[in-house]
Amino acid sequence: MWKDLIARFCIPAATDTSPSVRSAALDCMSALPRPALLNDDEFRATCGLACLQTHEDTDAGVRSSSLHALGGFASLPVFKDSKFVSDLAAALPSAIRDENINVRIRAGWALANLCDCDPGTAGCVVLTNASLDLMFALALHSARDNEKCRSSGVRAIGNILKIGSSQFVERNVEGSLKEAVVILIKQVETGPFKHINIDSVSWREELMNKLVTATCTSKNFKVRINTAQAICEIRSLSGFGGYDGATEIENALRLSLGSIDAHLQDFNYGEFRYKEQLEEQMSRAIDHVHRLRSQGQ
Repeated sequence: MWKDLIARFCIPAATDTSPSVRSAALDCMSALPRPALLNDDEFRATCGLACLQTHEDTDAGVRSSSLHALGGFASLPVFKDSKFVSDLAAALPSAIRDENINVRIRAGWALANLCDCDPGTAGCVVLTNASLDLMFALALHSARDNEKCRSSGVRAIGNILKIGSSQFVERNVEGSLKEAVVILIKQVETGPFKHINIDSVSWREELMNKLVTATCTSKNFKVRINTAQAICEIRSLSGFGGYDGATEIENALRLSLGSIDAHLQDFNYGEFRYKEQLEEQMSRAIDHVHRLRSQGQ
């Protein structure tokens, strides 16, 4: 019955003359339970179309609600079919550059979710064959934007690098990828570092050095926690520079972890509440590197 209510009232309300009504209707669709979207192709397509048709609404609140719903849909594998992916990819360029900050925040989130797909799936094929260069440019734009947009932009960069082919890397190595390096290293040095897939890119040595340095020496415990998490995302021994490189990294992490208590006077009082979380995450990073070293002997 509730599906009928959505179809009879919310879908038409998405085109109501009142911006508040349009926004509320889209918010209702963004809150739909996953089972409803997973098990009804027609209903899912209807909701997706209603949201896509409002992403360029004249009202910023409506645009923001539209991108919020679309970003939520994009996080569901069932929406990663070629039609939805191509339609959302076409909608994102204007949204990423929208004059309203809330629209840009949600557009960046939708972009990161859209690009978080497994290589070889229908949606991924659309991105790699048709618009991956554009998505990467949008991710860079978002990563340079307001600080509230950057984490999604950085996550989108990582997701795109994960699914990008060797041809994509070679095509962009002298341009967009170099800019991505600058952005990612800046995030390591000056801001919270989000999960980035750097396992197979050629410039990983420089980025790895920055990751380890930030994990071991940053005065900001949250930064150290995030960079330690990023280290755990690297899935091969080669990502650490081989056996010898991994050994150096493991030793540096162990030394840093063991010296936290001895240097507490060097940190601001506000960092102490993250101390236990930092120690746990650094221990996970050490165990991760050690495990890869053991497998590589």
